[in-house]
Amino acid sequence: MKTLGHLARFATIGALVLGGIAVGTSSASAATSNWGCRGDQLDRNGNPLGYVDVGGGVSLDSCIEPATDGSKGFYGIIRVQEAPGSMGVFPCAQLYKSDGFGHWNQVADLHCTKDGWLSGGPNGLTTNIVSQTVGGLNGAYMVKVGFWGTPGGAPYGYYGDIESPVASVW
Repeated sequence: MKTLGHLARFATIGALVLGGIAVGTSSASAATSNWGCRGDQLDRNGNPLGYVDVGGGVSLDSCIEPATDGSKGFYGIIRVQEAPGSMGVFPCAQLYKSDGFGHWNQVADLHCTKDGWLSGGPNGLTTNIVSQTVGGLNGAYMVKVGFWGTPGGAPYGYYGDIESPVASVW
């Protein structure tokens, strides 16, 4: 009988503690992990991966950042470097979600830059383009960036698909 009383007491205390934790947790806040930029990640030798050369004097990097508006989501950053005299590009980004089995599905078009075509001009160009925020998410996500253009004289098309680190929100 004494054991049942102890169990009941522990169960009551446990329920009160867990209930207090649940009451104190806001559903508007989001826990996120592993966000950042691909180029800032380190290779096996401890060196930053940097931008990806996609040809024609254009290099890209892809970033995924947690929403700052409490919407439990992410936004993307397209990092662009263009050499002096490089051709113009029209950078774009998409948000992908993992299905948990090794496949990724596009869940949002983060759109292309509002600035139109970007060109290296006579001095070159380095810029960051911030996308819209997509909220109400749960799971593992990444941002892919690319651009419309003709790198190195290639046929006009979409090039890049540079992947950000995988970030999670729950």
